[in-house]
Amino acid sequence: MEKETSSEKMNTISECLNKAVHSGYSKDFFVSSGGLFFKDAERYYQPEEVMIRNFYRFEGESDPGDSSILYLLQTEDGTKGTLLDAYGVYSDKGISAFVKNIGRTRKQLPSAAPHIRRKVMVAMGALTALFFMLWYLRKSEKIPSRLRQAFS
Repeated sequence: MEKETSSEKMNTISECLNKAVHSGYSKDFFVSSGGLFFKDAERYYQPEEVMIRNFYRFEGESDPGDSSILYLLQTEDGTKGTLLDAYGVYSDKGISAFVKNIGRTRKQLPSAAPHIRRKVMVAMGALTALFFMLWYLRKSEKIPSRLRQAFS
């Protein structure tokens, strides 16, 4: 499955919703006093049973009141869906309170970040190995004296 990232250019809510549905976020979630649910759901989900996998903010070009936020959610039983809310002063108080109580958020980093992180980790591992190798050789005095002076 493709990873969803927040660095992709998504101009409209409908583009983002289409990509989310294509990625398996097929349920339209709603929030009520009982918790999070979707149409024909047999139960309500509580905030501790939900993870925010990603979210996207959209800002109105001419009216700040047009701002909204789209959450990609996954429940503990694997149900994936979207939750849409206004952003800022016009947000739904029930949705805002529910989202605030979700303890797990896993916003995806831009897709290049894992590659950079992997390279940094490999470089750090190589430097650590080199450091310990030189430390061991210096302690064991198996390193030639002229090189030992260079590292002292």
